[in-house]
Amino acid sequence: MPEHLQAAIADAVVRVIRGESDYLLNPYGGVTRYRHQLRNEYLARAFSLVPGNSPCQRAENLAREVRRFAADIWPRWKHLQAPPEHASLLRQNLFHAFKVGGKVPERWRRIYDIANSHPELCSQTDSESWSHEPKENESDQLQIRNLHPGQPDRRK
Repeated sequence: MPEHLQAAIADAVVRVIRGESDYLLNPYGGVTRYRHQLRNEYLARAFSLVPGNSPCQRAENLAREVRRFAADIWPRWKHLQAPPEHASLLRQNLFHAFKVGGKVPERWRRIYDIANSHPELCSQTDSESWSHEPKENESDQLQIRNLHPGQPDRRK
């Protein structure tokens, strides 16, 4: 387990012992809230590394990368203690998000919500704004336009 994860877990145990927190363990089993939080921080960092013209487009691009990572890369890397040295920063963050355990979200809307809840980790530019809720089909429109670049959007 990476040193920073060991330190984070040790810190969580100390907080539980001091009575400052009560959510280290989930009484129903499965992933703890702390682990969810840690996983989400890695996803927010990964979000900051993904290109896109808007937060919604970046979330869709990261969702696509998460699905690719889950299918192609994670099966080969899950036995490792740390990501390979040659791994990009994006894939290092995805490695740690998967290594924390639990289900890593693959849908753009959930990734958008996670990034929105961690704006300090997302390295937003001034042009990006979390002030609007994405329209239900905004991501689908982006994906359709990307499939047919140069084609006019006739759905108006």
